Amino acid sequence: MVSKITDVQDKIEFVMEEDTDWRQDSMDPPPYTGVMKDIAKGRYVGDEVYDKLDRQLLLSGIHTGEGLPDVDPPSWVDWEEVREGQALWREYAVPSFLSLAASLIIGYSIQRFSEVLTVSGYGKSADIAFERYQATGFHIQDWNRFPLDDPKSEGRQSLKKVRAMHAYARARATERGLTHREGDVLVSQYDMAETLLGFSAVSIDIIQYVVKKVPAEDQRKMVASWRLIAHFLGITDEYNVCRSLEFNKECFMDWHKWSRIRLMTIPKCGLELQRIVTEGFGENTPLSHQFFWGFTAMIYKQFVVRYKTTLPAKLGCPEPQLECRELKWQHVTILSTMSTGPG
Repeated sequence: MVSKITDVQDKIEFVMEEDTDWRQDSMDPPPYTGVMKDIAKGRYVGDEVYDKLDRQLLLSGIHTGEGLPDVDPPSWVDWEEVREGQALWREYAVPSFLSLAASLIIGYSIQRFSEVLTVSGYGKSADIAFERYQATGFHIQDWNRFPLDDPKSEGRQSLKKVRAMHAYARARATERGLTHREGDVLVSQYDMAETLLGFSAVSIDIIQYVVKKVPAEDQRKMVASWRLIAHFLGITDEYNVCRSLEFNKECFMDWHKWSRIRLMTIPKCGLELQRIVTEGFGENTPLSHQFFWGFTAMIYKQFVVRYKTTLPAKLGCPEPQLECRELKWQHVTILSTMSTGPG
């Protein structure tokens, strides 16, 4: 069953523009028809524990973790399975972080995601973007390095800090009036479920496509560890896309059908975030701007080649100060942005 689901991902039938009236700028989730339909109901639900906390407590807790409430482990947790899942993510550390980088680039095509990142300051400068994404990487390392059955471990403390960040970002998004529907919540259970898909199903899929096949039993353990991590981040089991490996893949397939339209309608703020993160990593790592723009272009190319589809003629060059050139791949032209500076 699992192998069949994995195999069919290369043959996915994307929803096309002529098949739907849905547009991203509505800030509505796509009109899912599968398992994501129920997950999408989480757009109206935040975090009933952390959303009640004082703003100053959230701000101080983001840095220290002090004063933030903890939650008990769920009754369904299998600690041995979680530990083995953590070990597997450590084993796949390099390809998993490359896959997370790819997931981030793809994630910018989601308007709800990009709007919140922009409001949260990720688009202020290349240096700020690099520092924040680097911090996120360290948090993820902590979740896989340290025991999650110890409330005082660095992993559990890290989870509380990130949960506080989400609550703070949720409050900021509400204050800015980014939502278009009454009762809608940004950084909602639905939004966090989408991000969780990127950390779990999308990452595993990219590892399998680029590096090597991951045995089904290993995938099961890797998803189980994320299910528990999500619990500590405040995602309720009703909206947890990692309830099981099979459910995780079903959610991915239902979500992925809309990826082409997302990429066809990347919001302006998403393109700006893409430019900034590419500059940030180009300036703050030994690799050049050209490497990261090439990495971005490769993601789009692989999407086109893998799924035998098309993308817009121009994609990914929002700013005039960057020199742009068109790279033609078969039947698709993608605009790749190359740095004019040294590197």
